[in-house]
Amino acid sequence: MSPDELSRQYHSLIYAIKNTNTLVGGRSKNPQLMVQYKATLKRLVETLEEVEKKIRGERDDQKKQASRWVEKIRAMIVDAILDESLSEDLKERIISSLKDLSNRIDGHENS
Repeated sequence: MSPDELSRQYHSLIYAIKNTNTLVGGRSKNPQLMVQYKATLKRLVETLEEVEKKIRGERDDQKKQASRWVEKIRAMIVDAILDESLSEDLKERIISSLKDLSNRIDGHENS
């Protein structure tokens, strides 16, 4: 499930839980209806917990992915430093650009 779909499902569940909770808190005189509302509320909360778990997993995957890319870019920086065929000016520009990219990825991960 994509992050957008997870977000939509999460917000839809929050909305449904708030509305169902309002109905449960209401003063209905029909006990059967109250039992149905409470069962629905319980089911919605369980589904919300599952969606939250998926969202946490997605965030962890994104952090791992960003860390892998930062390491790859840092390895490219080392390769550029050790490459003797590059002119000093080009080497400095490449290293600077790679460090900048690495910092942006690392900064995006922490935001």
